[in-house]
Amino acid sequence: ADSNAAALDKALEALQAFLEKASGTAAGRIAGTCSSNIVAKGLGARPSTAAKGVDCLMALLEVEQADKVTGALVEGYGNKVPKVVVGALDATLQLIRAFGGRVMPAQQILKAMPPLFESKDAKARDKAKEIVAELARWMGPELIRASLFEKMRDAQKEDVEKLLQEAPAGRPKPERLTRKAAANAAEATDAGDEGSGAGVAVTTAGASAAAAEEPEKVDSYEFAEPKDIIPQLTKEFWSALESAKWSERKAALTTLKELASYPKLANGDYADVNREIKKITTKDSNVQVGSLFV
Repeated sequence: ADSNAAALDKALEALQAFLEKASGTAAGRIAGTCSSNIVAKGLGARPSTAAKGVDCLMALLEVEQADKVTGALVEGYGNKVPKVVVGALDATLQLIRAFGGRVMPAQQILKAMPPLFESKDAKARDKAKEIVAELARWMGPELIRASLFEKMRDAQKEDVEKLLQEAPAGRPKPERLTRKAAANAAEATDAGDEGSGAGVAVTTAGASAAAAEEPEKVDSYEFAEPKDIIPQLTKEFWSALESAKWSERKAALTTLKELASYPKLANGDYADVNREIKKITTKDSNVQVGSLFV
């Protein structure tokens, strides 16, 4: 973590050369310390140095060190030096765009965003919004809204919604692969071409999902953490379901429908919920109430 600019550049170049040849085990021994030093000393430095730092983080991701890299980046979001915070956010955005939300731990990054929406640094706030918009392409906008919007001010929600609308159309796909994913892609290609005499070389830097005929489908369930909605079904909720007023019954069911729309619900005892839904859909005489779950 030498503060001398020239020495830092040389150190990053040496690390890059090492990671290109290192095994995952060897890289794993230094990944945590190197990532932390890159974030603290490299990403807030001059642009050319920051770019070399990002290249090293990319190389660490290629050898399956995403958790350690992400941990260092998230820690960088809380750095007291504004340039380091913005550098860590910019690196995060680049890494997500390069490797996608499956390699980069999307939920871990998403959870770290809310405090940044209140940052005094406009650049940090803007980068955080860009990251959320990029994550939405991988996780699905519904999951982003369910996870974040209750923690954001209305103006911030509007900004993020605008970015979601402006996001490129189509399903996302990574630009780069980890070594393991590249090897698997190469094996699949070889198996597909067997007998035809054709062969396709796959490298970690150049291989991408662009080689596939169809981009991967967004699956919010894959990225969502299980959410327990049972505790949110309060005594008032159950009372409203039995209310003589159709408007109160409808309001309770609307609340339930909103809670149940979350992509992944935690395992639990939903017998009472199912029983009430069945009763209402089959016996409630009010059309507006009965049609909610039809």
